[in-house]
Amino acid sequence: MALIVIVVAAAVVGTAFALLFMMLFLVRRLGNRWLWSRALRFMRPVLRELYAEDLAAAANRVLQAQPAEIRLSRLAGHEWKNAAAVDALAAGFEEQGFADAGVYGIEKLPGVFLRLLVNEWALAGAVVYEHPQAGVWADVIGVYEGGGTYCCSSAKDPGLPARLRPPDTRIEYLPGAGAGALCARWKAGRPAEGLVKLTAADIAGRFEEAWARETDWRTQQELLPEEARAFKYGKPMPQAEKRKAGFFDVAAFAAVVINLALILVVLFAARDYWPVGNGPWREALWHTLAPLLLFVWIYMNSVRTAGPVSRSVVWVIMLVLAYPFFYGTVYFGEVWVNGAFDNGRPAVHTVEVLGASVTLRDRDHYVTLRSWIPGHDTERLLVSREQYLRLRPGGLATVTTRPGLLGHEWLSSLSFK
Repeated sequence: MALIVIVVAAAVVGTAFALLFMMLFLVRRLGNRWLWSRALRFMRPVLRELYAEDLAAAANRVLQAQPAEIRLSRLAGHEWKNAAAVDALAAGFEEQGFADAGVYGIEKLPGVFLRLLVNEWALAGAVVYEHPQAGVWADVIGVYEGGGTYCCSSAKDPGLPARLRPPDTRIEYLPGAGAGALCARWKAGRPAEGLVKLTAADIAGRFEEAWARETDWRTQQELLPEEARAFKYGKPMPQAEKRKAGFFDVAAFAAVVINLALILVVLFAARDYWPVGNGPWREALWHTLAPLLLFVWIYMNSVRTAGPVSRSVVWVIMLVLAYPFFYGTVYFGEVWVNGAFDNGRPAVHTVEVLGASVTLRDRDHYVTLRSWIPGHDTERLLVSREQYLRLRPGGLATVTTRPGLLGHEWLSSLSFK
């Protein structure tokens, strides 16, 4: 009975938490911002991963929505919204030996305009951008054989992971830097071998090719939840931490799969060694702690919830949710070990049949016997349907038991007279 109470209580608590998460997720999806804000205020440590999944989905939709290909259209007499900033950057590039290659608009990105410049001697190109939201900034670009690029930009680093660009594409950010600083950094950081000569006639085509190449690569990638959360708060995740998180993600998933497989195996293996009474349930309570704590530690390294209070909350919740599953594996594993490796001598008991019962769905059938164990009045054992139909109160039953390797008596055979 004690075992049943523990399992039922854990299942009820776990189900309650699962329903709570489902309700809050629906609140978020239905767009009730007031309820969602209250939930984040009081349950943020628990919902952090769910929130990150939501962020990642939104960010990936934005990234995937960018056009796969663009076409630059040359403009004559274009009026810049911030002509002073554009002219200052262009003049700075001309001082560095760049020549003007024209002003362009992008058909699929209205409001975005480019001023292209080239330095054929340095094998470099420069782009001055004007964007309706981001404002004015500039890039110095080198193109390599095979399509790879190296770029130095005066824009603010958006914090996107480097894996969203092709491996041979590099970009460095120097926010607010002028043309001179960008050119100096580009010359110091660029690999010289393999650079392609850029001309005023082909730089627009090179820009279109680079855009298509990067977009094609990015459409095959996705922001991970932890990357989306870091991006949201302006704290790009170091590559080493991302690799560590990925390792623990896989380890936590593997632990769940292995435990589910084990519980099915030990359930099948323990079916012939069912203990008299509740078996090793007290021992299993303690023996479950080691694998459970290992799993929770792996999971917490995957989640990386910040702060001692937040981590404590998630620890407790994961312990409550995972305990019944790990307990089941340990308990039935010990039932199997207790019977399968038992070399003790069997004991035969002839006892009186006191009654019989069946579950509401007529699936499990039980017989109640007068107990042969000192200090016990009755014993309730599982029987087959055929045995149940032949039972008569007042009859006799022959019970054969064995002592068990772990000291828990188990039922070897049962027959009725």
